[in-house]
Amino acid sequence: MTASPTSSYATKLFVINIADKILLVHMLTIVMLIIIRVICTLTTTTKTATLPPGPLHIPILTSLLWLRKSFSQLEPFLNTLHAKHGPIIALRIGSRPSVFIADRSLAHHSLVHNSSIFSDRPKALPTRKLMSSNQHNISSASYGVTWRTLRRNLASEMLHPAKVKSFSEIQNWVLDTLTNRLKTASESESFMAIPHFHYAMFCLLVFMCFGERVSVEKVNQIERVQRTLLLSMSRFNILNFWPQFTKILLRKRWEELLKLRKGQEDVLLPLIRARKQNKGSKSVVSYADTLLELELKEENHKLNEDEMVSLCSEFLNGGTDTTSTALQWIIANLVKYPDVQRKLVEEIREVIGGDDSGLTKIVAPGGETLGGVIGAFQHMI
Repeated sequence: MTASPTSSYATKLFVINIADKILLVHMLTIVMLIIIRVICTLTTTTKTATLPPGPLHIPILTSLLWLRKSFSQLEPFLNTLHAKHGPIIALRIGSRPSVFIADRSLAHHSLVHNSSIFSDRPKALPTRKLMSSNQHNISSASYGVTWRTLRRNLASEMLHPAKVKSFSEIQNWVLDTLTNRLKTASESESFMAIPHFHYAMFCLLVFMCFGERVSVEKVNQIERVQRTLLLSMSRFNILNFWPQFTKILLRKRWEELLKLRKGQEDVLLPLIRARKQNKGSKSVVSYADTLLELELKEENHKLNEDEMVSLCSEFLNGGTDTTSTALQWIIANLVKYPDVQRKLVEEIREVIGGDDSGLTKIVAPGGETLGGVIGAFQHMI
């Protein structure tokens, strides 16, 4: 028995009507929730503590306008607001207010004299919560036992001068790699030096983090994953605005963020697991080794793999840009001020004594390592 064209058409209309009704119900639900949210915001605002002056805040609308601005646009806007409202202002960026202080004496009074009040951090926004494994890294953890444990582990096990000396061999290799790359690049008329600094620092940090010298391809892979995440996070700020709805309305962007996190885990986890398997054959103690042995007493458990990925990522990001930028400015000033070059040579001679063989390798104006680096930078200035 075959269905008539009329009944088939009626069935399609029925299905379409059902879909339209479901969509309408979803839209009405969202609108109602927005209205409820606005009403709740307006009613609770009067009950909260008095905030410093600031621009007019319109629930929902103000947050949407802020999401369209980049972080670089915030500073000039703050300068305008401080000129209008005074040294302390309040802004509602997202779901909670933020207070900005422009006066150094007030900042000192707040952060030093009332340090216990301002010592904690706010709860992480959903995207940051994902990337920090629920605030299980030093830069996002709440002030308390867990934060102190993570910070103490980094300071005593990795940044202590005695521990840093154990990486002297890889430091020399990284220095040679950097100077050779700069010398080769300086043969052209112009080149960008900062990528070479990035690469050198990243090689050092990867070794310190995972305790092994990995291939150039692997270093580039790790750096690419880390750099992509670092530069992409601003794109995902909108996901922090009502995440219950953005997970539905902006599902593809959430999937993109999860994919980036998965890519990071795929790159870093094999290196962490390799350190776990090779416990007996370690020439140096890496950051991953310390994390594998670390126990969070407040939470009564050892770090899981997600938390170790977040901490290793923080370690790699924290040292690359800061150190490479410092190197860039140091060399730039050596190029700009020849008398500084001369003083540097004299100080090195004082340290190494009368043996100039080491000096030739460390610094020789117009000649070896530092001279070659300075010559390379002269192409940039």
